[in-house]
Amino acid sequence: MNFRDKAWVEYKDKPLLMHVLDQIVPQVDSVVISRNSDNPAYASLPYRCISDETIDLEGPLAGVVACLPAVTTTYTLVLPCDTPGLPMDLVKKLAAGIDNNNAISVAHDGKRMQQLIFLARTEALNTIRTYLNRGERSVYGWLKTCPHNVISFKNRFDNINHEEQLE
Repeated sequence: MNFRDKAWVEYKDKPLLMHVLDQIVPQVDSVVISRNSDNPAYASLPYRCISDETIDLEGPLAGVVACLPAVTTTYTLVLPCDTPGLPMDLVKKLAAGIDNNNAISVAHDGKRMQQLIFLARTEALNTIRTYLNRGERSVYGWLKTCPHNVISFKNRFDNINHEEQLE
């Protein structure tokens, strides 16, 4: 995206982030947004927006760790800002995958696991800091260290990663 803040890239007449919020706000009790830029547009949102703890752009897991102190719920839903077509039953289906043996439930679209679309018991996210301190950054790599269920969804999760996808 030519180093633009993807959350605010226009897609179908509104920023990508607004597509995600429109679909997910009815499914959750509260919203905390991880941001890795100082874009003033975040100030217009009625949600808490938290910057990463470092300026090293350590990836999405660093954003999750930065937001953890602001999370007051038993469960945490993690989503990327560039996936505008989320299902309206996302949280319900992911919640069904959390059980006594699996504190994390990850979406799968029939072709691949969507490692940045997951619901977790918030306490399970405390392992991320240790993982990052070892120099690891991969969300998939972290998930492999945690018991989790993979939940199948019929729809594809389109991630908008290239300018030509905006048309």
